[in-house]
Amino acid sequence: MVRGVIFDLDGTLADTLPLCVESFRRVVEFCSGRKLDDEEITRHFGPSDRGVLARLLPGEDVERLENLFMENYTFLHLDMAPEPFPGVPELLEALKRKKFRLAMVTGKDDDSAGVTLDVYNLEDVFEYVETGSPERVVKGECIGRVLDAWGMSPDEAVYVGDAVSDIKACREVRVKVIAAAWAPSADVEALRRAEPDFLLTDMSELLPLISEI
Repeated sequence: MVRGVIFDLDGTLADTLPLCVESFRRVVEFCSGRKLDDEEITRHFGPSDRGVLARLLPGEDVERLENLFMENYTFLHLDMAPEPFPGVPELLEALKRKKFRLAMVTGKDDDSAGVTLDVYNLEDVFEYVETGSPERVVKGECIGRVLDAWGMSPDEAVYVGDAVSDIKACREVRVKVIAAAWAPSADVEALRRAEPDFLLTDMSELLPLISEI
């Protein structure tokens, strides 16, 4: 029986990926004069914000880059991603009422994740928030830490994420994964090929599914 639900953030709870991409683009243009397209930015995704910045602008002062990124990310947030996906606050509240434990595992850095949770008034919803590493993808390890903190076995939790890498991370730790394919940025066919345990294109189906697992 599933007792814990772990969520991704970007593209799962909110359409924040365009905000991330634009913030990276502005930092690169400010520092180098280059204006990158979306694919030139997203192909570096995997590590945290600091790691992406280091890949986009090798040799630059990463502290300075992160400060510039956060300035843009915070400034653009209310314009580009003012709210989570419709129904998210109600979904999370319903899960809590049903006594599910909630956590978040995201590849973002602490700072950007904190800004988004604050904008959406979700900062007190999750028991644990695990963020990414600038060196590499660590979602599997982070999911494992949440399970340890909860004292749960892998079959007592489910992860909800929008990326193929989320499915791979869940396979590492033997946690069921629901592919979130409701964002405009979702690659539904790529998610299906990765063979998640479940794939949903409508977030309204998530609560009934979790309740049945």
